[in-house]
Amino acid sequence: MSETGESIKTAEQSKKPQIPEKYSSREALKDNPNIIEVVRNTYGLTSADREHSLIKTLHLNPCVSVFLYDQEQKIAGIAHIRENRSKKGVAKDLETFLNAMFAAGSQEKNNIIIHVIGGWREESLPTYAINNLLNLGFESEQIITNQRSEHEIPNLYTMQGRHIQSFSTPQNVAIDAKTGTIYEVKDRLPSQFAKTGSVFNVLKIGGATLTPDHRSLK
Repeated sequence: MSETGESIKTAEQSKKPQIPEKYSSREALKDNPNIIEVVRNTYGLTSADREHSLIKTLHLNPCVSVFLYDQEQKIAGIAHIRENRSKKGVAKDLETFLNAMFAAGSQEKNNIIIHVIGGWREESLPTYAINNLLNLGFESEQIITNQRSEHEIPNLYTMQGRHIQSFSTPQNVAIDAKTGTIYEVKDRLPSQFAKTGSVFNVLKIGGATLTPDHRSLK
């Protein structure tokens, strides 16, 4: 290859979003009532400059959660997609969620780091989520890659090209808008919104709705 060809290739590679090493770390976090909660069929958002900069979702198992983190604007969000959600339903959920991220102040898709966590190995829900993220204009490089560590969150679905890898399932996961760190939530407290969440499940028709936790960004 000529020097010109190599320089073009290098320039193209530099345009692709890269995941900084700091986002590969995963730690344990003890649950507490100050963490914003996202129930099933809903999404929630927070930012680093708010009093409640941590946001969590519980009881993943067959459900899948998509975590979006804007590393420039320091905005973090979670969408909790319930089990047996259709491909069309997942697309609606993620479109609604992404629109909310931009309404909250996110500006560039290239600045967003994505985690897709949860779901059973044999089901297609994580695949629906990842493929829809790609259809929304994200690059596969923006979806966190499999980087094991001492506190590795299990069942982290990762994508390189269109190959998906998965591990055993986590139940409760949080993200910190100040740092973008993903935590496995330990010593889980009873949900403050369990009854409200069950109503959301019954009334589910369109895209994901905002979590009933009023501390979330709107």
